[in-house]
Parts: sequence; C-alpha cells; structure tokens
Amino acid sequence: MKPGPKPNPTFGYGGIPHKKCTGCHRDVPLEDYYRQTTGKLRGMCKECHKARASRHKALGKKFTDEIKAYMGCLVCGENRTACLEFNHVDPDGKHHTISKILHRSIHFIFHEVQKCEVLCCNCHALVHAGELWPDWPERDYEGRE
Repeated sequence: MKPGPKPNPTFGYGGIPHKKCTGCHRDVPLEDYYRQTTGKLRGMCKECHKARASRHKALGKKFTDEIKAYMGCLVCGENRTACLEFNHVDPDGKHHTISKILHRSIHFIFHEVQKCEVLCCNCHALVHAGELWPDWPERDYEGRE
C-alpha cells in the first residue's frame, strides 16, 4: 500500500501555517514566533528566544558581578556584590542603565560599565544626596582609604 501525500511543510497538519525553528528544529505554528521590526518572523520560536535571552542575561549578570567584586566600593571598600551598584560618573554620558542591558553582548555591557564607578548602596545614596561629594561629578578619587 502506497502512503498518502506528505503534508505541505509550510502548512503542516490541519492547514495551520508552520515554520521550522532554528533553535529547537521543530515545526512550530507561526503565531509562536516574534516578529522583527521589519515585520518578518524571527528564526527562533518564542520559547527558544526566551531561553536564549535568559542565558544571555545570566552571563551578563555574572560578568557585572565579577566586575563589582573585583572593584569593590570606591569609598568604603565593600566587596559583596549584593551591596554594590554602578554609578555613572558623568550623568550626561549615560546611555543605558546597566541592569537593563544584561541581556546584551558582553562588549556592549562593558562599553557602558566603563563610564561607571562601583559604589555600595549606602555610599551611592550619599553621593546622590550631595552629602559625600558635594562637587559630584567633579571630584578627586584619592580620598579612598
């Protein structure tokens, strides 16, 4: 007995449009893909795209935590990463908030981190309140003990 005709790969079974995901290599319905700004469908399905973004964010977090631990607070020397924050030295040169770009490439994150100093949350609050360095951002960094 001869098998029946194979289903059209672009329409899958039941006439629902499908596309092969470049991440998981499954045939996935078109509604399970994000669209690019041009309107074209992305190569990965939503599930694979979210998993990839999660992996990238974890790498970005690890990278920034290593920088924080290595640098420590500029003022008091605190080096526990949970207590440390990035402070843009020149607020006018700030293009991105570090925590919002963790999903981007390490090169992109590093470019923004270069514009920052590391402060613990207490010293960071004092800097912005004007109590630590009243002349912020024009200040001398030699005051650290």
